[in-house]
Amino acid sequence: MKNIDRKTAGILAAVFPVVFNLLFFVLPLRRNATDWVCYAFIHIAYLMLVVSILYVGDNKEQYHNRAAVAMMVARYFFTELFIGVGLIVINRFVPFGMWLAFIAQILLLSIYFIITLTQMMANRHDESVERVRREEIHYIQACADLARAQMGKASGAKANKAIEQVFDKLRTSPSKTVPQAKEIEMTIYSAVSGLKADMDEQEILKSASSILSMIEQRNAILKSSYR
Repeated sequence: MKNIDRKTAGILAAVFPVVFNLLFFVLPLRRNATDWVCYAFIHIAYLMLVVSILYVGDNKEQYHNRAAVAMMVARYFFTELFIGVGLIVINRFVPFGMWLAFIAQILLLSIYFIITLTQMMANRHDESVERVRREEIHYIQACADLARAQMGKASGAKANKAIEQVFDKLRTSPSKTVPQAKEIEMTIYSAVSGLKADMDEQEILKSASSILSMIEQRNAILKSSYR
């Protein structure tokens, strides 16, 4: 979250406990252990909600995944608020032991905790997959950008054509990679980095030919791994 968002969230976060505690302590009620158990669980649920909202990340993938967790915690909070207030009211007319309230709310917390934990584990997997995908796309883009930066700058038409072929080959190559291709990908990146338009035309042609050959090898490795 941005700083201004955090400040706004902090102000909004203070509203519920202030209003709830005002009502809880101002109303002329005789509070017993059951009431305090409900009071504690309601505040625990609210604290979890505030933390889950602040936990939402800045990038798009994190925002959507963690917002889903925040919604799950919000459901738990409102359910707990309804049950907790309900037990406090019922306790006024039909007194019951604090252990009944404690066990009921522990069960509710456990159910939502397991559901939320499962959601968070799924989110972590999704974020890991998305991070790998971004890194893979970045590799191809970085290589292609290096080649594009040299396009049209060589002194000879053949050299410029060779650099353009390298760029086109990189641009149209698969972004998804496999561990077996990592070594040749590093070699390709190094070779493309060394491909300069001010080199001798024969050097450019030789270097471009070598790079195109390595790209073909990489693509062959990827193709065999996808089978």
